[in-house]
Amino acid sequence: MKQRFNQNQTFQSAVQNQISPDFTKFPRFACSLWFFNEVILSSLVVQNLNGRSRQKPLIQIMLLSPAAERSQDGLLSVLWELLEERSHRELFGLELGSGTGQHVVHFAREMPFVTWQPSDIKEEARNSIRAYIEATKAKTVLEPVYLDASEPWEKWAGLPQSSCDIIIAINLLQYSPFRTAEGVFKGSGQMLKQNGLLMTYGPYAINGTITPICNEQLDQTLRQMNPDWGLPDIDVLRQLAFSNGMRMERMIEMPESNKCLVFRKL
Repeated sequence: MKQRFNQNQTFQSAVQNQISPDFTKFPRFACSLWFFNEVILSSLVVQNLNGRSRQKPLIQIMLLSPAAERSQDGLLSVLWELLEERSHRELFGLELGSGTGQHVVHFAREMPFVTWQPSDIKEEARNSIRAYIEATKAKTVLEPVYLDASEPWEKWAGLPQSSCDIIIAINLLQYSPFRTAEGVFKGSGQMLKQNGLLMTYGPYAINGTITPICNEQLDQTLRQMNPDWGLPDIDVLRQLAFSNGMRMERMIEMPESNKCLVFRKL
């Protein structure tokens, strides 16, 4: 499904009225098991949004994840709670594995005191992020960069050490090999300022146990797709944080059997 934006049309109305299906009618979407089935469900074409004529029109594809749309307000509430005391300052946030770009522009709209650096290893995701930035005219979201979180922090898009107030990784770890989780915590230990925060979001195992049944099925399905994928264990992540100068500070229950984990740089 494709739809052109015009300059007077808001992103929110386009999503709500034109391309967003009513997923409440489908019980199978009640658990994070189905997240990967929803990604790239629809797309929009954004052409000549700023009205300037070009020899070759700019065409960007906006990818839509209904799961991201459903989770963005809950995640925004968590971020507000974490950063409200610092809202009088200008902060810098890094998003690892930004995906479609829906989350980062939503956060930017509601938290103008944070400048966000989105990143992704996939070119189609970075193109989607650019399209969302242009469509929403987000002024505090930087150009998306290629960043492989499994690589040493020195290769994290040239970002300087101790430059981040917050780093977020949303639905990244379960779709990645363990070396990516190691890289996220090693890199965050270097990139965060003192008292900076790392927030990860998704479904997890706890002490080797996965609940509820839909998350257990998700773990099995992911491992069939790629033996290196699967739900990470919170205790393992806690140990990774400790070995990289951070401590796990909070575990926040979220809808659809997900959790937010919050780690603080010591």
